[in-house]
Amino acid sequence: MKGEMKVVLYALHLAVTALAAEPACPVCSRHHYEAMMLERVIRNELALEQTLKDIKDTNTNVVVALRKLQHENDKVNIAIEAMER
Repeated sequence: MKGEMKVVLYALHLAVTALAAEPACPVCSRHHYEAMMLERVIRNELALEQTLKDIKDTNTNVVVALRKLQHENDKVNIAIEAMER
């Protein structure tokens, strides 16, 4: 029984050691890490700039469509008033 317990504990110890080990890749230097972060920040900034441009374009399209709708609404109201006379 004690022998089986030792084997189980040893297997458990091996599993924990294997899972807790550092990754096989070399540790990144501080410079490399900062360069990666800078690239990521720049990609995010470019994506946000594109999103802002898309939002502005959509807003412009909505404003133009609302003005057209208002103009058509005014024309309909003028026609209704003319028919009521």
